[in-house]
Amino acid sequence: MTLTASSDAATITTPVLPLTLQSGQSSQPFQLDFKPTAVGSSFGAVLVQTDLQQTPFGVFFQGTAPAKNSWTDHFTGGSSLAVDILWVMDIADLSERDTVGVAAQDFMAALINDGIDFQMGVTSSDVCGADPAENGRIVACPGCHIDGETPTILTAADATAATDLQTLMHLSGAKNETCAPGKQFFEAAEEAMVSGQGATYNGLNGFIRSGAALAVITVNGDNTDDGSTQTPQWYASKFLGVKGIAHPELFSWSYLNPSQYGGPGGHQPFNGLPRRVQEMLDLVGGEALDTTQTDWAQGLIDLWNALLLEYTTYPLSGTPDPASIQVYLDGPPPDQTGSGQSPGVLVPSTNTDNTVNWHYDAANNRLDLNPPVFSLALTDVLYVEYNLACP
Repeated sequence: MTLTASSDAATITTPVLPLTLQSGQSSQPFQLDFKPTAVGSSFGAVLVQTDLQQTPFGVFFQGTAPAKNSWTDHFTGGSSLAVDILWVMDIADLSERDTVGVAAQDFMAALINDGIDFQMGVTSSDVCGADPAENGRIVACPGCHIDGETPTILTAADATAATDLQTLMHLSGAKNETCAPGKQFFEAAEEAMVSGQGATYNGLNGFIRSGAALAVITVNGDNTDDGSTQTPQWYASKFLGVKGIAHPELFSWSYLNPSQYGGPGGHQPFNGLPRRVQEMLDLVGGEALDTTQTDWAQGLIDLWNALLLEYTTYPLSGTPDPASIQVYLDGPPPDQTGSGQSPGVLVPSTNTDNTVNWHYDAANNRLDLNPPVFSLALTDVLYVEYNLACP
């Protein structure tokens, strides 16, 4: 079979034509470069000649150039960020667990104020296998430091979620650390999410949701490094695999400890952390916070805001002239309305009081909304009209 192509405005760039295929062969996918020379439709064809007949037959294609150099993207529904949060608490340090627990009210308030649909659970670094031990299960659970028939999954619907979180983090005052070779923070998270007893237990109770972001927050009472048996790279691949390698933005691993190296918001540089902890943060991203700083809890609020940003950005399909961007809510631009249809409400980038509704991020070719001022409800439709930068 031999393939050739013909068109005034389109060129097949791969594979190179003419192309001859032998019996049983397949070609690579066709890539077509469409460059219209005039307004309207252009037609082309791939001509296929086989040894089964004397005359070739055509596979036709069509491209249409608009009357003006404009484009409109539309996005349906606002984004309600869902996030599952797993706390891995240092079983050897009650004082640090309680320090973090005191800030539970701030955590909950930030999540609720941002409208984040959260589930939150607590496990420990105890994966030794002997009772009491969590082995990745979220408390309360049978044979755990806090025993019970079912795990406690905290949500915004729990009126006492902040005090409940503080109680769970306390882990009934447990102070034992029986695992060797040390604090197995990575292993505890892996057993909670991927392949351990905890993953099965937590999965049966609906803790990790398929469409939600996943944030693991590890609390360490000192500067001891992680002592898990596998390499940080091995655990990182397991962690990222929970949401899929194609969606690394849906997973984060954060680290809290009293290092005294933190700055504003409690943030501390990765290079001052234990080696394996530093490697994990470099691999999967997240926050490193120093709990000796008075405002360290703000660092976790920054984490929620970073997660929220992923749900308020809208990638554009074409490259716009930034000055031409027009945004309409719940209806198309006026020149695109159909019979009986009302145009959308024009949303300016900046309001008269200088508050920002949206801005164009040229580096990532996307429209970013400013949620405190302008956000979409689940039933809203956003239309973004713009002139293409290149005809």
